[in-house]
Amino acid sequence: MANQKHSTHSPEDLKTDSIPDAPREIINDQETDASHTLPPKEEIINEERKASQKKPSTVVYQISNSNGIRIGPDVNLTIVQNSPSTKTQSAPKENRTIRGLQESKQQVTREHIRLVAPHVGEHWREVGRTLNLTDGRLEQIEQDHYKEGMREVVYQVLLEWIRVNASEARLGELTNALWKSAEYSAVKKLAEWAKESSLF
Repeated sequence: MANQKHSTHSPEDLKTDSIPDAPREIINDQETDASHTLPPKEEIINEERKASQKKPSTVVYQISNSNGIRIGPDVNLTIVQNSPSTKTQSAPKENRTIRGLQESKQQVTREHIRLVAPHVGEHWREVGRTLNLTDGRLEQIEQDHYKEGMREVVYQVLLEWIRVNASEARLGELTNALWKSAEYSAVKKLAEWAKESSLF
């Protein structure tokens, strides 16, 4: 019988100092968690869009010589009107000169409107309407001449009235339009001119 070598290992020989790997399921879970820490590219873009939409934006508007303007839902506007005389005017006492102007049939000239225009203030539109100029025409004149100042706008309004009415544009009609529109400074100026001219 041939001699056979039998190797017998004791439990001491089977010991090892290596550490076993973690079970495969745990590694897979960790990999899955790591893949979810960064959102997909589309989600990042969507989040950036939402953030930019939430940021409030500030827009400054500077508008002059206008009314009835609305820009967006929540915008506060401060309207600055560059008129030569926006103070509250007190009505002068009606005297013989003013009554004479109100009844005058004298034709209005450019000299009259040059005299009056610098003294017409915030009620210039009302003056134009009383002289039967349309709101559309008043707005057009304002747009055409606002850069030259309100004095020029008023002058052009009164000049337009003369053009439309020709020889029917009377001093009495102009005086009454100024009086009804509470443009008393302009009426006083006309009265001063009438006295100096010994008109009445």
